Amino acid sequence: MYKSLIITLFKWIVFGGMIGIIVGSTTAFLLNTNDLLGEVRERNSWLILCLPLGGIVLGYLYMNLGIRAGTELYKGNNLVIGSSWQ
Repeated sequence: MYKSLIITLFKWIVFGGMIGIIVGSTTAFLLNTNDLLGEVRERNSWLILCLPLGGIVLGYLYMNLGIRAGTELYKGNNLVIGSSWQ
């Protein structure tokens, strides 16, 4: 009885440790990347002026690629909102 408990506990500890390492490493990477991008934006304040242009380009890509792919990708958040009411 105790042998199976110890084996199960050991498995959970190993799997939990692996998940912790993966999630912790990913979180550290994203935080460091966020800090780096924040520093880039602080050094180049003109990049903020490009945000509206980037939004227009992304909207154009969503509308054209979504229609060509035969999906409703161009509807965006309306799909999420509409699916929650059904």
